[in-house]
Amino acid sequence: MAVLLQSTAYSRSFVMYLTGTKTPATGKTVTVNLSKAGAAFGAAAGTVAEIANGWYKVGLTTVDTNTVGDLAFNCTASGCDPTDFADQVGATPANMVQINGQATNGNNATLSLAQLNVQNSGGAAIIAVSTGGNGAGIQISGNGTGNGIISTGGSTGAGIAAVGGSSSGPGINAFANGAGDGITAVGTGNGNGLNALGHGSGNGISAGAGATGHGISAEGGATSGNGITAIGQTIGHGILSEGGATSGDGILAIGVGSGNGIQASGSANGNGFGASGSGSGNGIAAIAGTTGNGIQASGGSGSGQGIDARGIGNGIGLNLVGVGNKSLVASQGISGPLDASTYNAMADAALVRDWTVTTVSSTPASRSTMNALRVLRNGYLTAGSTVDVLEEDGSSIAWTSTVTTSGGASLIVENVGN
Repeated sequence: MAVLLQSTAYSRSFVMYLTGTKTPATGKTVTVNLSKAGAAFGAAAGTVAEIANGWYKVGLTTVDTNTVGDLAFNCTASGCDPTDFADQVGATPANMVQINGQATNGNNATLSLAQLNVQNSGGAAIIAVSTGGNGAGIQISGNGTGNGIISTGGSTGAGIAAVGGSSSGPGINAFANGAGDGITAVGTGNGNGLNALGHGSGNGISAGAGATGHGISAEGGATSGNGITAIGQTIGHGILSEGGATSGDGILAIGVGSGNGIQASGSANGNGFGASGSGSGNGIAAIAGTTGNGIQASGGSGSGQGIDARGIGNGIGLNLVGVGNKSLVASQGISGPLDASTYNAMADAALVRDWTVTTVSSTPASRSTMNALRVLRNGYLTAGSTVDVLEEDGSSIAWTSTVTTSGGASLIVENVGN
C-alpha cells in the first residue's frame, strides 16, 4: 500500500499476470478503474503505460487523488488475471513534526540546509517574522566576494521592496561596522552604482520620514567608514537619479515644519557633503529637464530652509566656482545680510571698474551714476547753448544738455581742494 498526498499527481506501478499463471503479461492494453473512499468504480483520469517484464504504471492525476481515504484499484486486461489493491490518500500535512531533531510545535527548531529553493505560485515564497526581542526577520551574510542578497525583480516587480514598520522601523537599515560601509554602490563598466529612475510623476527615490525617523539615515563607521559611498567607474555614475518624463524629480527633498529637506553635518575635518569630480567628471551634475529644475530645494512651511549651508570656523558654508563668467544665477534673487568685508569688496570693485570693457548696456538710464561720471572723465563738446557728453570711445554722444550762457559771468580760474 502506498500513502498518497491529496490532490497530488503520482505514478503508481503494478504487475499483471497471464490468466491462471504467474507468467508476467507483456504487450497488454490495461484498463484501470478507481474507487475513491468506497464510492463506485470509475475510469482513472491518468493514462496507463507498460514498463517491462509484466509491470505497468498509471499516471494518477490530481483528479484521481482529490479525495481523502482509501483509493481502490481494479486493473484488467484481455487474457490476464485482474490486479486489485488499495492505497491511502491523506490530507497534505500542515506542519513538519521535527527539524534536525527539534520539535516544531514550539517554534524552536533550526533548519540547516546547503541550499533552499522555495517556489509559491499563489503568494509570498518566504515569510519570515521575528517575534522575539530585537531579532531580525531574515539575517543573510555573504562570504568572500559573495553578496548577502542577490535579488532580481520580475517583469514589473521590484528586486527588493522594503516597507518600514508602522511606527519607527525603517524599510532598510544599513549600519556601517568599523571601516565598512552601510551601503556600497559601485558602478562598473557602463553600469551605475545606484540607478533610481522616476517614471510619470513618480520620484527616482522617495524617502519619507516617519513621526520621529529620518527619510534616509546613513551614518559612517566609528573610524573611517562613510555613511554612503557611491563610486562611478569609467563613464558610469556613482549615483544617477533621473526625474520622470513629465514632472518627476530625480531627487526631491522637502523639509516640513522646521525639518530640513537634506541635512548633512560634517564632524572634525569631515565635510557635511563631499562631492569631488575627477578628470572631466563633475562632483555633482544636476541637469534640468524641459520644464524641471536641476536641483529644487523647498524650505519647510514653517522656518525650515530649502538649503542651509553654514560655514564653521574657517570653513565656507557654500563655495561656488563658476566656469566662464557665471558662478551663481539666481532668478528669484538672494536674500540675507552681507558682512562688512563683502560690502567693501563690492565698493572697491565699483571704483576700479574699467568702463571700456564693461558689459552693461551702452545706453544706461539718463540720470544714472555712470552718465553722471562720464562728464568728468570722457569729456564733452559745446556748440552754442548745447553740451554733448561723450561715451568711452571719445566720439559717441552719451547724453545732451541745454545750457544758458552769459558774457558778464565770473570765470573760475582755480579750485584748490582742502
